[in-house]
Amino acid sequence: GPPPEVFPMAAGEGEEGQAGGAPPLKGRRRMYGGPEAGFIEGAVYDRYALPEGEEFRGPAVIEEREATILAPPGVVFRKESSGDVLLRWEGEEEEEE
Repeated sequence: GPPPEVFPMAAGEGEEGQAGGAPPLKGRRRMYGGPEAGFIEGAVYDRYALPEGEEFRGPAVIEEREATILAPPGVVFRKESSGDVLLRWEGEEEEEE
Protein backbone atom coordinates (compact mmCIF):
# COMPACT_ATOMS: atom_id res chain seq x y z
CA GLY A 1 0.00 0.00 0.00
CA PRO A 2 0.95 3.65 0.05
CA PRO A 3 3.48 4.86 2.63
CA PRO A 4 1.94 6.30 5.82
CA GLU A 5 1.59 10.06 6.11
CA VAL A 6 3.62 11.44 9.01
CA PHE A 7 2.98 14.96 10.23
CA PRO A 8 6.18 16.11 11.95
CA MET A 9 6.01 18.76 14.61
CA ALA A 10 8.52 21.51 15.18
CA ALA A 11 10.59 21.34 18.35
CA GLY A 12 8.64 22.72 21.27
CA GLU A 13 5.19 21.91 19.81
CA GLY A 14 4.90 18.59 21.67
CA GLU A 15 5.15 17.79 25.34
CA GLU A 16 8.54 18.26 26.98
CA GLY A 17 10.51 15.04 27.44
CA GLN A 18 13.69 14.16 29.27
CA ALA A 19 15.88 13.00 26.38
CA GLY A 20 17.88 16.14 25.74
CA GLY A 21 14.72 18.27 25.96
CA ALA A 22 13.30 16.70 22.78
CA PRO A 23 9.50 16.46 22.82
CA PRO A 24 8.24 12.85 23.05
CA LEU A 25 5.41 13.59 20.59
CA LYS A 26 6.93 13.32 17.10
CA GLY A 27 3.69 13.83 15.20
CA ARG A 28 0.49 12.07 14.20
CA ARG A 29 -0.31 9.53 11.50
CA ARG A 30 -2.94 7.14 10.27
CA MET A 31 -2.68 3.58 11.58
CA TYR A 32 -4.76 0.45 11.26
CA GLY A 33 -7.00 -0.03 14.31
CA GLY A 34 -8.35 -3.46 13.37
CA PRO A 35 -11.31 -4.63 11.30
CA GLU A 36 -13.93 -2.79 13.38
CA ALA A 37 -12.12 0.57 13.63
CA GLY A 38 -10.37 0.55 10.25
CA PHE A 39 -7.81 3.32 9.78
CA ILE A 40 -7.58 5.82 12.64
CA GLU A 41 -5.30 8.74 13.45
CA GLY A 42 -2.92 8.31 16.36
CA ALA A 43 0.06 9.91 18.03
CA VAL A 44 3.67 8.95 17.27
CA TYR A 45 5.99 9.06 20.29
CA ASP A 46 9.77 8.79 20.68
CA ARG A 47 10.32 6.13 23.36
CA TYR A 48 13.64 7.66 24.41
CA ALA A 49 12.00 11.05 25.07
CA LEU A 50 8.98 9.75 27.04
CA PRO A 51 9.14 11.15 30.58
CA GLU A 52 9.21 8.48 33.28
CA GLY A 53 5.93 7.83 35.07
CA GLU A 54 3.71 10.05 32.91
CA GLU A 55 0.70 8.27 31.40
CA PHE A 56 -0.26 8.50 27.74
CA ARG A 57 -3.25 7.04 25.89
CA GLY A 58 -3.63 5.14 22.65
CA PRO A 59 -4.09 5.08 19.80
CA ALA A 60 -0.37 5.60 19.53
CA VAL A 61 2.86 4.24 18.11
CA ILE A 62 5.97 4.34 20.29
CA GLU A 63 9.08 4.32 18.09
CA GLU A 64 12.66 3.43 18.95
CA ARG A 65 15.67 2.13 17.01
CA GLU A 66 15.10 -1.55 17.83
CA ALA A 67 11.31 -1.91 17.86
CA THR A 68 7.92 -0.28 17.49
CA ILE A 69 5.14 -0.58 20.07
CA LEU A 70 1.49 -0.19 19.09
CA ALA A 71 -0.90 1.08 21.78
CA PRO A 72 -4.44 0.62 20.44
CA PRO A 73 -7.40 2.79 21.48
CA GLY A 74 -8.33 2.12 25.10
CA VAL A 75 -4.76 1.43 26.21
CA VAL A 76 -2.82 3.55 28.72
CA PHE A 77 0.99 3.38 28.73
CA ARG A 78 3.94 4.83 30.62
CA LYS A 79 7.70 4.47 30.76
CA GLU A 80 9.16 3.13 33.99
CA SER A 81 12.46 4.23 35.55
CA SER A 82 13.92 0.94 34.22
CA GLY A 83 13.09 2.10 30.67
CA ASP A 84 10.35 -0.52 30.24
CA VAL A 85 7.11 0.67 28.66
CA LEU A 86 4.07 -0.75 30.47
CA LEU A 87 0.71 -0.98 28.70
CA ARG A 88 -2.66 -1.70 30.29
CA TRP A 89 -6.29 -1.37 29.29
CA GLU A 90 -8.00 1.74 30.69
CA GLY A 91 -9.90 0.87 33.87
CA GLU A 92 -7.74 -2.19 34.51
CA GLU A 93 -6.03 -2.25 37.90
CA GLU A 94 -2.24 -2.28 37.96
CA GLU A 95 -0.59 -5.32 39.46
CA GLU A 96 1.51 -4.70 42.55
CA GLU A 97 5.03 -6.15 42.49
